[in-house]
Amino acid sequence: MLRIILFCLLIIGTYICKSQESNNLIRDMKYFNEDYFKDWKADLSFVATVNSSYLKKGIERVEIEKGGKEILLRFSNTQDPYEYFYTYDPIKKVQLMKGFLFCSMAIGSWEYFDTNGELIKKKDMNEGFTFSLDDLIKKMKQDYQIDLCDKTNNISIIRGYFDGHQCYQIVIPTSFEDEYKVYKIDGFTGEVLLAPNFKRKKEKKKSTSSKNTTFQGKTYTEEEWKAFEQEQWE
Repeated sequence: MLRIILFCLLIIGTYICKSQESNNLIRDMKYFNEDYFKDWKADLSFVATVNSSYLKKGIERVEIEKGGKEILLRFSNTQDPYEYFYTYDPIKKVQLMKGFLFCSMAIGSWEYFDTNGELIKKKDMNEGFTFSLDDLIKKMKQDYQIDLCDKTNNISIIRGYFDGHQCYQIVIPTSFEDEYKVYKIDGFTGEVLLAPNFKRKKEKKKSTSSKNTTFQGKTYTEEEWKAFEQEQWE
């Protein structure tokens, strides 16, 4: 019995190691090479075209698009909504860009290269959002029992502005067609700006300036003008 258990663990460990090896190989692919995917199978859950193909291997998924100004490669898996996004020069096959996505939202540091493979620019996609992605994941889990890491929820997130605030916009499909639940979370404080059945308290603005009136070259405050008007009737 012990031998059987050890044998099963050995098989599982071998599969995980091979999966991680394939995963790292793609992430380190500085030059596009289709030979990396020669033992991958067609992913029939998507419709391939002349310029696009969808492949799978275990839990891993790859989308490859060619025919344009760049070769696009999108690497993901079936267990979480994280994705790796790469572009390559169609002639030299050298990597031009690499970045990361979570629920289709750009995250982390994106790198851009010239056609010689030299780094020319880095861009922080999290800039201006001190309320981090980890904070957002925890908040949605604790406050709304929504697991952003559950890929079966088909959640999409974008960054933008709402009511003067930089925010995360979270869109979640419902059981009804073309109907979604939308949450907007402040990217700086984590404050809920919009959610189903949520009413945001609006701060009352205090008036800091009084109404002045000028008459015959003299300026009166609101109280002085009322007194002046009263005198005209007495």
